Amino acid sequence: MEKNWVFWLSSMYQNYSIGAFIENVMDFLIILSDVKKTHTVLDCGTGLGTLAFKLADKIDDGKVYALDVDDECVKYCNDLVAKKGLIYKIEVLKRSIDETKLQNALVDRVFSRSAIMYLKNKQKVFDEFYRILKDRGMVLAYEPIVGEKYFRIHKLLNPKKTPNFEFYKEIEEKIRNNEDDFIYNYDEKTIKNNLIKSEFKCVKVIKTYTYDYFDLTQERINRRIFYSNTPTIPDFKEKCLKYMNEQEFNIYYNEVIKQLKGKRTYAKTTGLFIIGIKNPKISDYLKLYLNIFILFFSYVIWRNLLSLLERIFKLEEIVF
Repeated sequence: MEKNWVFWLSSMYQNYSIGAFIENVMDFLIILSDVKKTHTVLDCGTGLGTLAFKLADKIDDGKVYALDVDDECVKYCNDLVAKKGLIYKIEVLKRSIDETKLQNALVDRVFSRSAIMYLKNKQKVFDEFYRILKDRGMVLAYEPIVGEKYFRIHKLLNPKKTPNFEFYKEIEEKIRNNEDDFIYNYDEKTIKNNLIKSEFKCVKVIKTYTYDYFDLTQERINRRIFYSNTPTIPDFKEKCLKYMNEQEFNIYYNEVIKQLKGKRTYAKTTGLFIIGIKNPKISDYLKLYLNIFILFFSYVIWRNLLSLLERIFKLEEIVF
C-alpha cells in the first residue's frame, strides 16, 4: 500500500460505505457543536480538509484553523483553499494537535475526527485543547476503538482445524493489547478520565456501534492483513513478524484464506463521540443535552428502520 496520506484518505472516501459513514460523523459533530457564524474553530488532523470546509460554510465572520502534520495533506488543503477562494477564512497550519502553538483562549470549538488516536500521550492532547479554548468553548471529537475483542482474526477460525491455533491466538492478543501501540491504548474510560483531568466539564463520551455486512473475499481478507490503519504504522503482517518468522506467518495466512474465504460476516465498528466544555454555564449543559437527545433519538429511529427493511427485503448490506 502506498505510504501517502492524501492517497490513503482519498481511497477511503471512494469506498461508499466508509465515505458515507465519515460524512455522517462529521455532520453529527457539527450539529452537537452548535457552531456560530462568528466562531473561531480548529479542525485537528484535517487530512483532505473535508471537515474544515464544512465548518467554513457555517462561519461568516469567524475563522477556521486546519491543522495537520503531514506535508502532502497541508499542501493539498492549501491548494484547495486557494482554489475555492477561502484564504480569508481558512488557515492551514503544519502542526501537531498536541502542540498547536496557538495562543491561549483563542478558539470557540475544537473538532477532531480520528486524529487523537494517533497520539500516544492523549492526556497532552486534551490539555492542549483546554488551553486554547475560550471559556464555554467545546471540544468535539470522534475516535474509533480498534482494540476491542471482535477485531481478532482468530475469533473467526475453527481452533480444531487450525494448526498451532493457540500460538497464533497468543500473538494476535499481544499485538492488540500492546499499550505502547497508540491506536490500541485507549477506550471510553481512559478518554473520559483524560477530559476530567484536563478540567473539562459536562464531559460526555458516548459509545456507538455501526455494522457492515459482507462476503469475505480474498481481497477483503488481504486488506485486513496487508493494509495498515494508516500509511505511517505497520500493517498486521508486519506486526506479526515481530513474533514469528515468515514461514509461520504464511502457514497462518493460508489457513485464514482456506477457512474464511467466501464466508458471510460483518464488521462491527465501535466509536466514541467525545464532548467536553471549558467553564460552561447552565445553559450550555441544557443546550448540549437537548442536541444529544435530538440527534441520537433520530439516529436510533433510523437504525431501527434500516434493520426492519433488512428483515423485510433481506438486504445484503446495510450502510450507515
